[in-house]
Amino acid sequence: MTKDDRGRDLHYCTPLTNLKVIRDRSSLQLCRARQDGRYALWARLNFVLYERMVLFYCTFVAMKYQDSRQVPHARLDDRFELENEDSGENERFGGQIRHGDLRHAVRLFKDRSSGVVRLEACALRGPMQDVPLWTAFVTRYAHDPDWAFYEGGSVVSLVADRPPPYVFLAGYEPPRNRTGELLLEFTTSDDARQFMESWAGLCRQASPHR
Repeated sequence: MTKDDRGRDLHYCTPLTNLKVIRDRSSLQLCRARQDGRYALWARLNFVLYERMVLFYCTFVAMKYQDSRQVPHARLDDRFELENEDSGENERFGGQIRHGDLRHAVRLFKDRSSGVVRLEACALRGPMQDVPLWTAFVTRYAHDPDWAFYEGGSVVSLVADRPPPYVFLAGYEPPRNRTGELLLEFTTSDDARQFMESWAGLCRQASPHR
C-alpha cells in the first residue's frame, strides 16, 4: 500500500515468485525481471534497523521458496542478496550441522555497515538449498568468547538462551539441550573447532579493551 499525490491509498499486489529482492545499503528493492535482462523496480522498502531488514528478507525468501506453485526462475534468485563485498554482510564462518537426519549449512555473519552479528542456518540440499531456516542476532555477545562453548567432539552449545532464533519454517524448532541452550552439532569436529576459532577472533575484534 502507498499513497498517490492527493494522499489517497493505492494498493498493489503480485506473487512473491514474480519478484527478486536486491539490497541497496539500508533498503530492499523488490524488482521484476524484464525481457532485456534488466530489472524493473516494483517497490522499495527503507529500513532504520538492520535487524528488521534481515527479518523481512529472510521471511520473503523463505515464503517464496516454500510456495507450492513453482520454483522461482533463476533470474529471480535472491538467496545471497544480503552479502556484498563493499557494504553487505561478511561471512566469518561457514560449515555444516546436523539435526537428526537433516543437514543444514550454518554461517556466521557480520554486517560491514551496521556491525550486526548473526547466525543463520539454511537447508543444505534440495529445492530449498540456501533458503533461511532460522537466524539469531548475537551482536550483544560479540565481545564474549564464553558465549559459545565447545562441548567436545563436534558439538557447540550457545550458553545464553537469548536472543531466541527467528524461525522461517512452520513447525520447525532448532535443537536445544536439556537446559534450553541452542546446540550446533557439526558434521565434523574440525568444523566445530573452526567455529570456536572464528567466534574467538570476532570477539577479539569487538573487545572494548582493544
